[in-house]
Amino acid sequence: MKSSFVFTVILAMTKFSLFKTQTEYHDKFRTYLSDVIEQESVHDARIRPMTDQANAVDISVEFQIISISKLDTFSGSMDFAGRLKMKWTSEEEIVRPDEQRNWLDFDARLVEQDSIWTPDITVYNSMGERKRLGDSSFRIQIDMDGRCEWLLGVVDSTSCMFDVTLFPFDKPICNIVFTTWKYKAAEVLLSALNDSVDMSLYNENSEWTIVNTTSNLTIQNEVSYLNYTIYFKREAGFVLVNMILPVIVVSLLNALVFLVPAESGERLTYAVLLFLWFAVYLDIISTNLPISSDNMSNLSLFVISMVGLSILTIFLDVISVMLYNRDDKKQVPWCIEGFVRCLRCRCGGSNRNRIIPFEDVESFDQNGDTQMLNGKAPTTVALGTKSNNKVELRLRDFEMPRDDLKRKENIENEPRKRKSDEVDWKVVSVTFDYICFVLTLLCTLGLCGYFLVPLVTANS
Repeated sequence: MKSSFVFTVILAMTKFSLFKTQTEYHDKFRTYLSDVIEQESVHDARIRPMTDQANAVDISVEFQIISISKLDTFSGSMDFAGRLKMKWTSEEEIVRPDEQRNWLDFDARLVEQDSIWTPDITVYNSMGERKRLGDSSFRIQIDMDGRCEWLLGVVDSTSCMFDVTLFPFDKPICNIVFTTWKYKAAEVLLSALNDSVDMSLYNENSEWTIVNTTSNLTIQNEVSYLNYTIYFKREAGFVLVNMILPVIVVSLLNALVFLVPAESGERLTYAVLLFLWFAVYLDIISTNLPISSDNMSNLSLFVISMVGLSILTIFLDVISVMLYNRDDKKQVPWCIEGFVRCLRCRCGGSNRNRIIPFEDVESFDQNGDTQMLNGKAPTTVALGTKSNNKVELRLRDFEMPRDDLKRKENIENEPRKRKSDEVDWKVVSVTFDYICFVLTLLCTLGLCGYFLVPLVTANS
């Protein structure tokens, strides 16, 4: 009974002690809040927190990039989301030693953004409406030494510099410039905590890779500007497969126009379709490149060159068809005939050292007195040797047998047929096609090397 009474007394004293401790903590916290509210009511958020207003407030800035939602090559802009951390010392928020007891065990306190002075930071090169960063819902952390830390989000669009000469292996440079809205550098001075952008929170972009970042401070017209520069590199795999490779393949098809037979009606249609393809493709490329670019893309210049080459191909194709359909009664000029013979490795006009296919020889006399070529008796012929299914005959005169005189008369009455070494307009057309094919192919390969090879070397 006695022990039970003692236990009850001890329990009551413990509860009273805890109640007293909680009451004292509650009273101290209320006193702390009242002091803070009273202190904030005294401070004017429009006045810089410096005892000597002649001194500048040093703002240390750290920028963290979170994501790049869009990098528009056509408009030359970058849409980004980031976080801006600013630190400065407010002399008005320094806690005096006699007030530190009210802070209890708190290292810092959070106050509303609008309750104290904050720097009017803005994105200077914003593509949208230029406005002051921050929101009333943001809080500022202040410790007993007056050190303030302000963390706020930034979602904006800024301008970028695009040099599309090496598109799609271009490397654009984008700048994010922070400055104060109304303060001069003598009043508010910005400085970077780091020499680069903080990438710890960055979410990778599927099209663009950040290669490097830098930061630098400049003062112009007595205003401080903090510039963060971001260097990008395009992931060109998609563009390479869907834009560059089709252009190269179709450009090689340009030369194949001259391999289509001249009598084919689809030959000119084929050349016109290639021209239209390059014209449409040039329009597709131009819609993805900035209009105000100082330098044109090598890819655009290559497609423009191929459009010009396609026009030249159509012109040459028309000439080839005209040569092929030219009347055989019109004599081929001697200069053209000599040039064609030279290209066809048949220089000279004599019939010496002619090569006659073996299958055209019907009868063969070992003495060389009589030979029949497809039922026809040549006036000059000599025996040669058989090699690779051909007989090389060195021509010489011989007497026509009497039995073949009648056949010779019939042969002379038949319509004249083209000799194997005779040059007519059809031969000229075929030779012209061969020359155009070689020149067009070499020209296409040369344009590919001049415009497209620098793209690959720049990427490597």
